[in-house]
Amino acid sequence: MSTAAPVRLVSLDVGYTLGEPSGMTLTQRLVELSPLPARQAKKVAQQILHALDPRSDATAPQTVCAALRIAPSAFPQDHCPPDFALWPGAVEAVARIARVVPVVTLSNVSHWDEQETDVAALLAPHLRAHHPSWQLGFAKPDPRAVETVARLHGRDPAEVLHVGDSLDYDVRGALAAGAHALWITSRPPSSEALRLLAEYPGRVTVVPDLTRAVEHIEQTVLPSFRPSVNPDDQEFYPVSQFDTTAPYYAAYRPGIPTEAVKLLAQRVAGKEHRALLDLGSGTGQVPLALAGAMTEIDVVEQDAGMLAEADKALAGLPLTVRLHNAPAEAFTPLASYRADLVTVCRAFHWMDQDVVLSRLEDMTAPDATVAVMGDGSLWTARSAWTDALRALIQEYLGKERRAGVGKKYAAHNRPYREILAESAFGQVEEHTIAVEREWSTETVIGYLYSTSFAARPLFGERVDDFERRARALLDEHAAAGGGLIEPASFQIVLGRRG
Repeated sequence: MSTAAPVRLVSLDVGYTLGEPSGMTLTQRLVELSPLPARQAKKVAQQILHALDPRSDATAPQTVCAALRIAPSAFPQDHCPPDFALWPGAVEAVARIARVVPVVTLSNVSHWDEQETDVAALLAPHLRAHHPSWQLGFAKPDPRAVETVARLHGRDPAEVLHVGDSLDYDVRGALAAGAHALWITSRPPSSEALRLLAEYPGRVTVVPDLTRAVEHIEQTVLPSFRPSVNPDDQEFYPVSQFDTTAPYYAAYRPGIPTEAVKLLAQRVAGKEHRALLDLGSGTGQVPLALAGAMTEIDVVEQDAGMLAEADKALAGLPLTVRLHNAPAEAFTPLASYRADLVTVCRAFHWMDQDVVLSRLEDMTAPDATVAVMGDGSLWTARSAWTDALRALIQEYLGKERRAGVGKKYAAHNRPYREILAESAFGQVEEHTIAVEREWSTETVIGYLYSTSFAARPLFGERVDDFERRARALLDEHAAAGGGLIEPASFQIVLGRRG
């Protein structure tokens, strides 16, 4: 798989990839009624029937019948949709994929056949969304099906891996959209298939079954996805009103520098017991980065959406991980609990700092380290392209920086070193790590939607207009300046008992 565009979204075909209907579908009935050759009739049904929403188009049956050369009166108005049964292991397979990368479904199905089946419920809670073709308005292999799903989730089609059993619909549709394809087939590829695969080197992988598909995703997607799933500045959200930002937060926040991870790991090196307490954890990227240096981890996060993303990121780690849906100020572990390292990354601003530091006195080991970390954001960055982007955001949302719906950002002017110095962890040292981030138009847009100052809900009905103008602005600056570069500094303030 190409490393140029890491996979950040997996779309799964449903029928004959995850399960099968228990009876005859409307598509199959219409193919039997049509005088067209079966393969041609099926293709017509896929392209027309599966892309129609009869709730908004009363002439849908007539349209299908005309295309299939069937008398309108012959349309099976009495059609009873068959039940859909997932194959054994399908839910577990989706759950495993969801621990690595967000998962959605992209299924060719008619409105008539899906009336009795709730695919999203069958695959809950692992599925990010279910996208049947009749709702999208496009059926595979129309590339607009994959393109639309990618756009709905803030992804470029090149960042999508589509998984399915059909060469004609799943593989061709994904490739036409610029996405990757994972083809599940137990049969040796035909000469036609081999020619197609040769035309798209590195874009298609062939596996014999769903289990192998999952293993491929775990082995191939995981290394490229997780390092970029890290939070960035102090844009953390004080209540669940920001849960719509969680998927963007998980996928688009810049990473924790390797030097920071090494510095923190050194603080517990050599200890037999190494317990990490991460406060305001967001989507869990600090615990994920430090997992190799710890024996147990406690994740504290008050936003349920963020915590769900953390659960996905940390699932399967070979150590004890406990998730706590609570504010940092209210976290209350067992009386015997003692953390060896406490981390607060880009979230300290939102907390009652004195309360948090005071409560940490009774839940940390005598030689524990408290690390408060953060850096700037694209709002505070100073360059030609970030200045222009900030001005565009202000045009839509006002001059003052937002901090969520109906709230203004309150600047924090007191250095964290002073706050720590006045606490029980008054032996303070500071470290600054210089970083240079290279952005793309796609990653900037995704990042903005993860923040409290430019989350999608803030723009209301004008969000599409804002995104169109932001993309044009970013593309222009990227072309003129040789890319979208952000020089930044990552600060770490360490405190220990004196």
